[in-house]
Amino acid sequence: MFITRRISCVIVFCTSVAVVKGLSLEPCSDGVFEVVDHATNELTCSDDISRLRPWSWTLTTKETLSFQIGSCRQRFSWILLFSCSTSTSSSSVFHLSRQAENTTVLVISTTVDNYVLSGRSFLNGASVFENSSISCTVGNKVARCTTDFVHPVQNASCSVKFNADTSPWSVVSHCDVSRTFSAMGRYICRLFSSARGETPSPTGLNVSMTTIPIETGNDVSGSCDLTLPLPSSDGLYAFSVEITPGREKFEASFIGTNQIRKPSTAALSHNCPSSVKEGDDVMCLCSANDVGSPPGKVQWTISDTDWLSLSNVAREGRHLFTCRLVWNGQTIKSLTYTLDVIWPPSTSPMHNCPKYTTVGSNLHCNCVTTDAGQPRARFQWDLTGSSVLNISDVSQEDAGKTFTCRMTWNGKVMRVVTYKPQVYRQSYKPSSPLSHTCPPYVIERSNLDCSCVTDDVGNPPATLYWITTNSTRLTRHDVQRDDAGTKFTCQLAWNGSIVTSLDYALSIVSDNDSAEQAHRRGLATGLGSGLAVAAVLAVVVLVSVCLLWRRGWVLPCSAAPNTKETRATVGPRRKAMVHDQQQRTRQSDLLQATAGETSNVYDACDTSQTGVQAPYETLTMQYEPKKTKKRKTKSKGQTNSAITQEDGGATYENVAMQQRH
Repeated sequence: MFITRRISCVIVFCTSVAVVKGLSLEPCSDGVFEVVDHATNELTCSDDISRLRPWSWTLTTKETLSFQIGSCRQRFSWILLFSCSTSTSSSSVFHLSRQAENTTVLVISTTVDNYVLSGRSFLNGASVFENSSISCTVGNKVARCTTDFVHPVQNASCSVKFNADTSPWSVVSHCDVSRTFSAMGRYICRLFSSARGETPSPTGLNVSMTTIPIETGNDVSGSCDLTLPLPSSDGLYAFSVEITPGREKFEASFIGTNQIRKPSTAALSHNCPSSVKEGDDVMCLCSANDVGSPPGKVQWTISDTDWLSLSNVAREGRHLFTCRLVWNGQTIKSLTYTLDVIWPPSTSPMHNCPKYTTVGSNLHCNCVTTDAGQPRARFQWDLTGSSVLNISDVSQEDAGKTFTCRMTWNGKVMRVVTYKPQVYRQSYKPSSPLSHTCPPYVIERSNLDCSCVTDDVGNPPATLYWITTNSTRLTRHDVQRDDAGTKFTCQLAWNGSIVTSLDYALSIVSDNDSAEQAHRRGLATGLGSGLAVAAVLAVVVLVSVCLLWRRGWVLPCSAAPNTKETRATVGPRRKAMVHDQQQRTRQSDLLQATAGETSNVYDACDTSQTGVQAPYETLTMQYEPKKTKKRKTKSKGQTNSAITQEDGGATYENVAMQQRH
């Protein structure tokens, strides 16, 4: 026997009739109605117009078992009096009421221990409402919602922060849940936000919760992490998280600031030195007067930090650095820093002033150096106060003056250079050709040492130098065969231009070649020297013989040609006459034979060969003379060892040559 509970209510409405549009169940978000354990749960069925027809509710389990929950209908046709009734077997769980003509409410109580529907018992609420459905029917319209049996969330906590470590920046929220349960396994976190005190609105970010089963029962613990891009608008922000099951919102506590503000008016600065000496270190900081909220990042592009660190700075390389204020991936401000590396001059000053000048000319020259340092050194002549020395109409008095140029760097005089011109009254260009003392060839592995010379250097004196050595002397040590053909040039520079030049090509001979050539030259030189000595001795002998002849001495071979007359048969007077005649004949023959040139060797006894050129080739072959038998000819008890006779013919040998060998 079924007992039905009736609930009656009287509602008075206007006679106006609304337009029929549809039937709905609330709450039924996402098509699911959560039935919370140990709680009173309400489900409202609404129609868009007044309905006098009966309303009915039905429960269908996941096993497709259908149970009639109850209905509401008009009790009398002449009065708006409604009565709602539920099944006696389910009255402890369900309760129906009609609060308006177009609205009925189903109350589900889950505080009971036993669930009995139409005489059928269920183990617990989960077995009744897990993936079941409840439907509301009005006429031919049906609204249906799936049910999920849940345990409410316990001990949930959420936090949120602005994360500037990502690009772009983000909002990061984290929630922890110690205990909850969903028969359908629906564990979801939804993030809501609000700005400047506005009502929280969903951000559209939904994530599934990571769950861990609890040892006892069906409950689980879980957590969820939600990340969304940083809002683009400035303001103070609040965030909350809605956790399913239960659809309860939990306010997220902020870590750090909750303000978003772009540093649009920020200014950058640094404490870096404007200059540093070469080899020093640099350590400086870049900063901003406003970094915004969340705080932006100040960084040097070379280091990605706000500190600039440089070690052992060199003069070469790039010394331009940029500091930036980066906020949410955007460069809000930037600052450029140029580091000047300074170093003192490494070379002494010099000038290009001429060594010589002439009276009446104009002098113009500069004071410079190859490395002026950084910043560049300043050069100043005492006379002009600048790096240029100008002297108009040079006078002889300028020759005794000393002009000084000072090189100043960083406010300090580093070095000085002086110039004292040599002044001449007349100037002329050198005209003599160049020559050198270099040998035609050089023996391998020996040294070369020679000079470049000229007879006229002009006025003022020109500069004579080998290009290789920059002096008049050319030296080269330990020459090798590979040096053969090396060209050396000597130049004569006058008045700033090259007047003339002379080339010398190096020839190399080996040790063996040079020894053979030296032997040949030595032999020729020895013969030449011997011939010269022999010629001198021959002249001496001839003069001596002539003197003896005039004094009355007669040599055995002194008779005239083709005659056998001797000194014993000729008187003193006849001897003198014959001698004079022979002398004149010999002088005539000498002039005819030599064309006026003297001979290296001539016969003191037979003057018919006087003036004839000495046979060098014969003498050369007689360089190693054969031994001849000397025949002594006595004349007045004297022996002439310088003259020999063989086979009736006269052969004469140079005494000096015999003595040499």
